[in-house]
Formats: sequence, structure tokens, C-alpha cells
Amino acid sequence: MNRPHKAIYIIPAVMMAAAVLPMPYGYYLFLRLVAVVAAGWIAMYLWSADKPAWSIMMGCLALLYNPLIRISFDREVWAPLNIITAIMFLAALLFSGNSDDA
Repeated sequence: MNRPHKAIYIIPAVMMAAAVLPMPYGYYLFLRLVAVVAAGWIAMYLWSADKPAWSIMMGCLALLYNPLIRISFDREVWAPLNIITAIMFLAALLFSGNSDDA
């Protein structure tokens, strides 16, 4: 499986960071969709690249942000989770793959 393009890591990270700002409710729904697709795609790639720890972490993010079975927290909980998730997407980009420009 080819490594996902850098945008698959960066776009959700930027959207997660922006989610700490007051946004309309639809933004957060769209963010869940973006996060679950990106995290799932990255998890599948990392599993095929024999990086199970990173794959499991990204799979857990996909479960956390899945739009079908929602996990509800207060805004005070989601804000730090969004920042941590943004950092995890960027860390996955930096530490989990080879250094080529996919």
C-alpha cells in the first residue's frame, strides 16, 4: 500500500487545531468525518507498513471521532483532545513513515 499523501495527515491536524475556536455545529460534524476517514486510511497504511503501534493509535482516533456511534464530551474535554489529536496526526507524519514525499 502506498503511503498517504502528506495532506491526509496535515488537513485533519489543521482542522483539529481550528476546532478549539468557536465554530458552527456543522464544522464539528464535518471534522468527525474528515478525522475518521484520515485516521482509518493512515491506520491501514501503517498496518501494511508493519508499524502496529502507530496503526493502533490511529485506529483508536478513528473510533473516537467516528460519526456513527458518537462519544460525547463537554467542550472543556474536546478542546484538549482536539489539540492532542492534531499533534498525533503530525507525529504520525513525522515518525511513522519513510522520508519520501508521497
